[in-house]
Amino acid sequence: AIHMTGQHYRGMHTVDVTHIVGTIDRDADFDIDFRPIQRHSELRWLKVATAMLRGVELPPIQLIQIGEDYYVKDGHHRVSVARALEFGYLDAEVIVYEFEDAA
Repeated sequence: AIHMTGQHYRGMHTVDVTHIVGTIDRDADFDIDFRPIQRHSELRWLKVATAMLRGVELPPIQLIQIGEDYYVKDGHHRVSVARALEFGYLDAEVIVYEFEDAA
């Protein structure tokens, strides 16, 4: 078993979208590859895609880092669009969760 020992703010970073592997709370809205699975996400997804293709600067996403992996706290549509359009990186505000084995 493991337990969380703390967390700290890591700050702003440019993150490789392939290291974003999950979500904190939106697994009913996006599949494992961050494709939207709910119809209500369609219009929002299209607006984000249009903005990204036009070069509009969007707010950074918010990620939780656990080890080398990242989980989306805010910015699911931006991650989804970035993956679909094969953008390699996104600006992110990162919080690191620290764990240790409970032996």
